[in-house]
Amino acid sequence: MNLQGGSRSEFITMSYNGGITMDLEWHKTFSRSSVHENVATSIDVDRHGNLYVTGYSFVPHSNYDFATIKYNNSGGYGWTNNPVQIYDNFFNNDKASSVKVNDTLVYVTGSSAMSPGGFYTQQYRQYEDGHIQLVWDNYFEPAFSNNERDQTEKASEILIDPSTGNVIVVAMRWGGLRTPKFAIRVYNPQGQILFTIDPQTDNLSLIDNSKEDLKQKNSAFSLEQNFPNPFNPSTLITFNIPESGDVELKIYDMSGKETMTLLNKYIEAGNHSVNFNATDLPSGVYHYKLSSGDFIQTRRMILVK
Repeated sequence: MNLQGGSRSEFITMSYNGGITMDLEWHKTFSRSSVHENVATSIDVDRHGNLYVTGYSFVPHSNYDFATIKYNNSGGYGWTNNPVQIYDNFFNNDKASSVKVNDTLVYVTGSSAMSPGGFYTQQYRQYEDGHIQLVWDNYFEPAFSNNERDQTEKASEILIDPSTGNVIVVAMRWGGLRTPKFAIRVYNPQGQILFTIDPQTDNLSLIDNSKEDLKQKNSAFSLEQNFPNPFNPSTLITFNIPESGDVELKIYDMSGKETMTLLNKYIEAGNHSVNFNATDLPSGVYHYKLSSGDFIQTRRMILVK
């Protein structure tokens, strides 16, 4: 039997033998700061009995970040290159709420302030030597988000289709005087969007991504995930602006230091793509930020050399 929970200071993960006496086999704790919130929200187990725990952890100057851990049968860390996977979206609030394992693939999802009111999903691949690597990530901003940056009453859950390996992300909002709402996005194992169900925009019918999404993107600001991602050394960044105006597109490293300005000029309304060449930059995680008028959005990308 496996239990997980959170407190003001730490994740607590416990493993019991499952017998009549329910003897405790081991327990582990995790925190990045003993005086701030560290809250575990979800747990899963693979066919070998390894445990996967995710949640969110607060540290000053970074706010809340995803934190995901793998424990082996004896309670030791399961990943050798980075025992705790931390996702920090450029010093915004990010709260993981679900983790699922499908053989060598690990999926994590949760609310993220990468853009107002959205949800972030990651796929990691595990290797036999104990290493783990981020393969793809994607961002989903359903209509009910309505530019809300409050992350306290939002969550997303992952389901895996056992026949296809497709990833089903159910995004939810509730609490207070607001009507509970949901939306669903489905990805294939390669991270491509298969379809979206958003009752606030489409009355529960499936959105044809080739038509409806294009229509919506042309009438609103948007910053797409770069492709390919991870990349080496070049990648394409695509965005849409519904009205002409001054546009800035900048690149930042994980510390928040600006490393490059890709755009800083007046641009006509419409869809645009910019090639980013990182030949002179080291491997690592970078962020790109689009600013135009009151619109600001940031996304993450990974350079692997």
